[in-house]
Amino acid sequence: MFKSVAPKKSLRFDVVGQVLTAIFGGQLKAGDRLIVTRLAADFGVSATPAREALLELTHFGVVELLPNKGAVVRPLGPQQVREIYALRSLLESEATRLACGRIPSQQLEELRQRTSQLLAGGAVPQWSTQAHRSDLELHDLIARNCGNERLTDEIERYSRLVRVAQSVLVDAQTLEKLAQAQHLKILNALLAGQADAAANCMAEHIQSACEVLVAALFPESEPVN
Repeated sequence: MFKSVAPKKSLRFDVVGQVLTAIFGGQLKAGDRLIVTRLAADFGVSATPAREALLELTHFGVVELLPNKGAVVRPLGPQQVREIYALRSLLESEATRLACGRIPSQQLEELRQRTSQLLAGGAVPQWSTQAHRSDLELHDLIARNCGNERLTDEIERYSRLVRVAQSVLVDAQTLEKLAQAQHLKILNALLAGQADAAANCMAEHIQSACEVLVAALFPESEPVN
């Protein structure tokens, strides 16, 4: 089920990523046990990063620790996905508000120009790759410039979670086309120094991404307006 993980500093993050991929991809189902020694053997790592990965997954709420049973995969439905995104929205909206006025205008303007080119749909080589890179850059730029290291760390953790889910289940180009217009609104507000407007645009952006993911994961679920 799993690929061997290459040894490096972020071993636990690699294990977390592959377990999340298995959960969102359906290879691991609700109630399945996650045993430290078995995970360590599957990934070719020691018990320590495997144990740390389980704690990280517990923090996300996709795994729970049960008496006499250990770590098991929790049920995953529309409500759980929306709760994860609600937390991400709170974190990133506040980061956007705090980052307004802190990010160098030149960086924002360069990113806005690239975003506008992507939206224009012209001859942009490797459009999906460029759009994905632009997406990562915007969210990272905001997180790194919010002035709160704890907030930055939490954003990184939740971003890792949702990006794994998106990569497994959602057509990247469809999602990125939707995102670029929203990114442009965020960038315009940041360049204008409108902190509240930028934060609101970020919240709307994350909410729409959430519903795209929920629709892909649970086609029968009712959308939230």
